[in-house]
Amino acid sequence: MRTTLLTSIVVASMSVVLAPLASAAEKSAEATVSLAPNASAEQILQAYQSALAEALDPAKFNEGDSLKRIEQLIHHAARPGAEAERSACCLAAATAVEAEKTALAQKLWLLQLLNSAGREEVVAVLAKLLGGSDPLLREAARRALQANPTEAAAAALRTAAQKETASDFRAALIQSLGARRDTAATAWIGSMLSSGDLRVQRAAVEALGDLAGPEAAALLTAWQPPKELIVLAAESHMQCAERLAAAGKTNDAAAIYQRYLGTPQRSVRLAALAGAIRTAGAGAASMILGAIQGDDADARSVALVAVADLPQPLLPELTRQCRSLPPQTAAALLAVLAARGEKSALPAALQLAQSDNVEVRKSALRAIGDLGSEPQAVLLFEVVVTNDPDGVARESLIRLPGPGVSKVLVELLEKAEPAKKQTLVDLLDARGAPELVPVALKLAKSDDLNLARSAVRSLGKLAKPEDADAIIALLLGARNELRDELERAVMFVCQRIDDADAQAEPVLKAYRQADSAGKALLLPALGRIGGAKSLEAVRAALAGDDALRRSAVRALSNWPDESAIDDLLAAAEGAKDAGERAMLLRAAVRVATARDSKLPDPRKLSVIARALEQLERDGDKAFALERAGEVRRIDALRLLAPYLDHPKLRTPAGRAIVNLAHHGGLRSREKQEYIDALNKIIAGSDDRGLVDRAKEELERGQ
Repeated sequence: MRTTLLTSIVVASMSVVLAPLASAAEKSAEATVSLAPNASAEQILQAYQSALAEALDPAKFNEGDSLKRIEQLIHHAARPGAEAERSACCLAAATAVEAEKTALAQKLWLLQLLNSAGREEVVAVLAKLLGGSDPLLREAARRALQANPTEAAAAALRTAAQKETASDFRAALIQSLGARRDTAATAWIGSMLSSGDLRVQRAAVEALGDLAGPEAAALLTAWQPPKELIVLAAESHMQCAERLAAAGKTNDAAAIYQRYLGTPQRSVRLAALAGAIRTAGAGAASMILGAIQGDDADARSVALVAVADLPQPLLPELTRQCRSLPPQTAAALLAVLAARGEKSALPAALQLAQSDNVEVRKSALRAIGDLGSEPQAVLLFEVVVTNDPDGVARESLIRLPGPGVSKVLVELLEKAEPAKKQTLVDLLDARGAPELVPVALKLAKSDDLNLARSAVRSLGKLAKPEDADAIIALLLGARNELRDELERAVMFVCQRIDDADAQAEPVLKAYRQADSAGKALLLPALGRIGGAKSLEAVRAALAGDDALRRSAVRALSNWPDESAIDDLLAAAEGAKDAGERAMLLRAAVRVATARDSKLPDPRKLSVIARALEQLERDGDKAFALERAGEVRRIDALRLLAPYLDHPKLRTPAGRAIVNLAHHGGLRSREKQEYIDALNKIIAGSDDRGLVDRAKEELERGQ
């Protein structure tokens, strides 16, 4: 309900009075009334009168406690299943409101509580207050009657509204009748349209919009509003139209919307257009077409939005006209039809895809991706390889529906010239097309390294466990440049085996059958997959010839989890050169500090400390230091702190320390150690970003 100025002032005044009292009514024990079994109505009333009198007594309760007690009593009485108590309590409350000794704040609080609890028993008192002189009590009574669901309350509001002489309060009463949707008041409210007071007229217009019945609609139809109320009258009239349409009186609703289609007020005209389209029935498509062909951009937008709710049988009429519309207009309509999945719009999309207008063309290509199928795959591919700077055709081809689209692309791939094969592999990969796998197995042997690499990556993404043997065979015969990709492809495919203990079995089977050179090729793949049996094979290979041992070292460096941590550290101890040792130690630190590592924190830190002792290059040490920042213990800080004195390592050590501080260090009992370290970073680091982060952590920890 849209309030009048007086109502706003009164409500604000009530808020000032009641705000501290409302807060005082929170978080207290519930007050109840003790009643004898089978108490009579008179006894119940007397009990609540007594309880309320006590609550209102300033000698027993201060103002806040009084309000608290009143609320508890009324809420208790209004509980479900206690109708006799609710009625008695509300009657007692209404009587208390009339009493002179009741303070104004108490009266307002009682009236506010009666908004939800009061029924017919309080109407007489509330009606009397409407005619009183206190504006706060009048407004509170009006609100209580507005919320009261009884016919007696509605009648009281009608009587008061007709008698009221003050324009502001009469307007408020009219709004209450509208908010109640009191149809019995419709005719009288309609008579207020001819009132000489603009405030009353405005309230009447709003109320008729709330009532929104046929009678209200007829009254607004017959009225000529003053210029100040033209827009408001149209809004209320269209509220009536909306209710009429919902009730099945579509023709009556349509007549109201048609009335406002030519109005000069833009907001009214656009709202009327939306309503007219909704109620136009079979003529809605023609109305939409008329709007989108017009010069009004906003009307065009309204019409296009309306397509989303248009009954499906009407859509083909739009698609038939789409091809004859100006290109940009057709493209906008096509986009909406495509969002609806309207297949009849496909011919228009195909036509517009030839447009010289870039934006129109892009819109058409997007629509083809939604509406097309296998026959459009070749067309989209030709656009992809000839003129698709924004990748619109590519995206449409990736999502193009139809079970045979990927098959069409595979057929193109098998016959395509080399320059186009790469694009087709990428498209099929993006579609997640399993049909690519047999062709990718062949392309993995291509002389074109980039094409072979893409094919192998697609195998890792799309191949199934039953394809593992074929990919392992590729690995055994692969050139050096493809081995990393093929190892990963083997790993991904084997990880799709449901039984985790059996995931390495395809590679182990090939490993047992391979010669020494083949074993050397397969070991790194076993390292990527992991598992107990793979680890046995790697351990045995470490004692083999140099080629086998180097592959076993690489396998350990690939290991996915902490199960090989001891093997990594032992191999690092026996490493023949610094590069091999660094590779093994970095792997040990990686698996020890991985997010899913099950190693206890002290063990993680011991691995890092051991690595730091043996690593020679600063870059490798920096890696270990930064991983120490993931172990959130004071021991990690103590491990890191000495490196703040190392010019080339203070930055990675500082980053790790800031990370530790951020995750709780400054809230731990070792807070001072973190503060000292952060101050040292601030004083000694030349990395301004790191210094700023250290300062932030210090400020956050204060």
